[in-house]
Amino acid sequence: FSRAMGGEFLGMYAYYLASPLSYIVALFPKHMMLEALYLILILKCGLSGLTFCHYINKNRITENKAAQVMFSCMYALSAYGVVMQHNTMWFDCVILLPLVALGIEQLIKERKYKMFTVSLAVCILSNFYIGYMVCIFTFVYFFFYYFSRSKREINPLGEKARFIRSISRVGIFS
Repeated sequence: FSRAMGGEFLGMYAYYLASPLSYIVALFPKHMMLEALYLILILKCGLSGLTFCHYINKNRITENKAAQVMFSCMYALSAYGVVMQHNTMWFDCVILLPLVALGIEQLIKERKYKMFTVSLAVCILSNFYIGYMVCIFTFVYFFFYYFSRSKREINPLGEKARFIRSISRVGIFS
């Protein structure tokens, strides 16, 4: 629980090991650590494509299954995704980013907060630095989504003072 030149283990854990998928390493013997890391990389890449496909399905962007698979693969294998495969601790937020965006949309339209709160919390807890960037994305995406949609689409429940209430909900649940 201490590093070579002093310091606590908690800082190292928070920076490098807080990903929920990091515990897969404990299932492998010492001589198979490389295979464990490969498995983690494959799972992270697959999960990022899966969450993006879930985002596409929920928003009904396309009904074509082949297009959904193609766009999900493009998201999972984007330049950031390929480059960050070597920094596995920073890739978890790529998995959760479509869920955060979907959570923002649900928070604005339907006043549902669970997906947004849980996915943003896991982003921040799995890696603070990229989680901080996801918080900036949340701020920007709220304004983009709110002002790029029609009033009927944004306010299906007929709520008064919709913008103030929406931004307040995003602030509270962030």
